[in-house]
Amino acid sequence: MNSIDKTTELTGDDSRDQLMDQSVVDLSCLSRNVWLIKVPKYLSKRLENLKPMQEIGKLVMNLDDKQKGLNQVLWKLSPKLLSSADTDCGGGGVDDKENQQQLMSPTEHIITFASVDNQLMTVFSENTTETNETRIEGTVVKRGDCRPRESTSYLDFQRLRAKRADKTLRPVIQLDRSITVFKPISGHSSTRTGSLGPRPEIKCKYDKPVVKNMLFQAYEKHRYYTMRDLERLTLQPLYYLKEIVREICVYNIRNPHKYMWELKPEFRNYKK
Repeated sequence: MNSIDKTTELTGDDSRDQLMDQSVVDLSCLSRNVWLIKVPKYLSKRLENLKPMQEIGKLVMNLDDKQKGLNQVLWKLSPKLLSSADTDCGGGGVDDKENQQQLMSPTEHIITFASVDNQLMTVFSENTTETNETRIEGTVVKRGDCRPRESTSYLDFQRLRAKRADKTLRPVIQLDRSITVFKPISGHSSTRTGSLGPRPEIKCKYDKPVVKNMLFQAYEKHRYYTMRDLERLTLQPLYYLKEIVREICVYNIRNPHKYMWELKPEFRNYKK
């Protein structure tokens, strides 16, 4: 019982359509009878890593059953297939001696066959490295399921795999000492007095004549101001400043000084 190159199962019209797309199809092995076997996941991963035409085991069958109709056979795995460690073990290892114990898969498997009389299936391989040639490897005459033979070693194998799968990659570890690096403190540097930068200036409400003098001094330097600029220059509450500005200024609603405030004509004294 040997392993072959990467194969694909085609049934019905799909096989005919896909094979017609290939330029060259080798039909020399079309009359070869092959078995289509479904294997467990841990065996499929090992079979993928084997080289082509490498021995994977031996089949044991009863001659009496062969004459009546082959229903099941015994598959004994080869030592090369058993030598590879099980990679389908979930998370990290288990503790103590089980952590050092290698997961050895069962050596014997039972293949149970089913009839494929009403279905035509073929197996072909693709060589994509050199000539891009498609080759028919044979016609499926038997379809079966592979399951491990029940034994004590198989139960231990499943128990160890379940324990390894339950282990997380980042287990919780109890510390025996305190960590001072991330120890919480009551006062951080950002909450100390004076560390947040300069405090905002408190806006004191002045009398109207004082505020008007401040505005007139500002308009001696520039002709147009926004309300935000006037608030920044006078440091007065916004609602109080608007009330005074409306008494001595006009609001421009047209370009080029749109949304800006200007002194009323009776207060203007611009030098020509």
